[in-house]
Amino acid sequence: MLTCLLLAAGLAVVLVHLKAGADVFGAPYSLEEQGRFAESAGFTIVPAPDAPGEGDQAPDIDAASRAAGAALFIRDYSLPIYPEGRVVDRDLEAPAAVDAARGQTEPLSLGVHAIEALSGVSVEVSALTRDDGATLPAPRVRILEPAYIRQRGPEGEKQAALTHLRLWPNRPFDVPAGQNRQVWIEVTVPAEAGPGAYRGLITVRSSGRPTVSRDLTVRVRAFELVEPDDFFLGAFMTLRPFIPNRETLADFKAHGIDAMLWFWSETVWTVYREGDTIRQHFHPLMRVVEDAMAVGMKGPIVIGLGNDTHGFYEKRLCREFNRPLRPAEPVDGKTAQVAPIDDDVINRLYIEGIRQLLEVAERHNWPEIIILHYDEPTERLMPEATHRYRQLKEAFPNLRIYGVTMNTLEWARDLAPISDILVCNGSFAEIRDLGRDLGKPVWGYSGATAVTGAGGSRFNMGLRLWPYGFGARWFWCYNFYCGDPWNEFDGNPGDADWVTVYPGRTAGDHVPTLAWEGIRLGYDDVRYCATLVRLLNGRRGEVRDRIAADYKQFLADIPTGRDRTSFGVDQDNFYATLPAYDRLTDLRRKLVEWIEALLTCPR
Repeated sequence: MLTCLLLAAGLAVVLVHLKAGADVFGAPYSLEEQGRFAESAGFTIVPAPDAPGEGDQAPDIDAASRAAGAALFIRDYSLPIYPEGRVVDRDLEAPAAVDAARGQTEPLSLGVHAIEALSGVSVEVSALTRDDGATLPAPRVRILEPAYIRQRGPEGEKQAALTHLRLWPNRPFDVPAGQNRQVWIEVTVPAEAGPGAYRGLITVRSSGRPTVSRDLTVRVRAFELVEPDDFFLGAFMTLRPFIPNRETLADFKAHGIDAMLWFWSETVWTVYREGDTIRQHFHPLMRVVEDAMAVGMKGPIVIGLGNDTHGFYEKRLCREFNRPLRPAEPVDGKTAQVAPIDDDVINRLYIEGIRQLLEVAERHNWPEIIILHYDEPTERLMPEATHRYRQLKEAFPNLRIYGVTMNTLEWARDLAPISDILVCNGSFAEIRDLGRDLGKPVWGYSGATAVTGAGGSRFNMGLRLWPYGFGARWFWCYNFYCGDPWNEFDGNPGDADWVTVYPGRTAGDHVPTLAWEGIRLGYDDVRYCATLVRLLNGRRGEVRDRIAADYKQFLADIPTGRDRTSFGVDQDNFYATLPAYDRLTDLRRKLVEWIEALLTCPR
């Protein structure tokens, strides 16, 4: 699960970035400062992967755009727009068009190319109107600013390049001559909207220049998407250094995320000695769970009590009761820090602590609580994992225990007897089949870190794992910062390789990335599949049978592989890649075509 590097330090590393000033977590550094950080850390600044080269043909920019000093272009939202990247005629000619089902939020990726230096650039999008006067709300506009991220060169060189990474509220911006800025335009279609084509206008202004505009068309389909049965998305996260507030959790739900997993810390769940037992305070935990329930998140809530080296909760009990940790020698460079299995005092307190947690959960009607005793225990903590599982199941037979198998079938076999759920990030088909044979649910997880962008995150959290029939998909990782989140070069890996969002300007808020938006896009791909499956189950006829056969082949053809964009972490099968992420648009288009054909089939 990629937790080990950070969690081996007991999560203290995430606190490094706290800064003084009005902003709780500081603010992004200027590009000049970021460049200095990169160079001082030994990174060489290089051009963007698609930067124009000598001999490249200049795009055919029209006279109106030249007069405005800005050319507007459209690129598939699953593909990056680099600040220093190439703009080609296909981008300039692409229509500003959005296709969405009723009730869906769907983006458009707009590029602003500065023919000459631009200042005070602003972007406005009008309300959208159908020919009969029906309207859609004006789209939401957000701006992406350039940031340096780390990457590996062809021979493993430490390189840094400019990319568009984080989404900020719409505000004026500047663009140096020859560069691009990416604008993220989101159309939210009300569930009650009528089908058809709605039209509006994108207008871009800059100081001292004529305006430039593009027509925008939104096609609303005549169907709503259904939610997939027995399936949810979940976020690996920490509640240090910030706990998401209710508005932020509403953004989780809007992106299809119902579940959360975090590791125990006293940020949300404190433990005190009271004679020969313990008293615990759950108030911060209660607040985040109740806020999640208020915005419609269904759970489950998974609480990790230890990782592959540290028993976080039991260490706290040992410290409170002055009990020793078990002696241990390093294994693969890591030394276990856990309580002895035969410490009857800690064993009793461990169960008492979980009992108090479950009583609070039952009293407040929380979603299901699931316990992760140790994350990835197979290398050095299998005796402890076995012991804790037996303890927990004896005390709480209905409490489910979460077992992280990583991408190894052998580890899955080892963990199956002491896990109620198997959670894997590779060997998907083999571990799925093992789960079926044993009657145990299997969940998958994958990477949706900032560096994967909208396309990589969309694929990993959407179609990539859908064919395996997993009941859940988790993503690494919401907010485990590797140091100062605004300095990409002060930790290993860099934050963009590790997190999906950045800390907001106020406590409990976050700054989303394109990868965060990719989670919603991937979940919508799953909802299109679920809508198709429901129609296949309720329709009949030759057309229905042909589509069923084609969909079966569609699932078989979804590729797997390794991601070429994760620069800081080398994980087999943790990320996946497509030759070009715009292929996802073709796959979505095929699903729409089949859905509309099935709507005409007899029931």
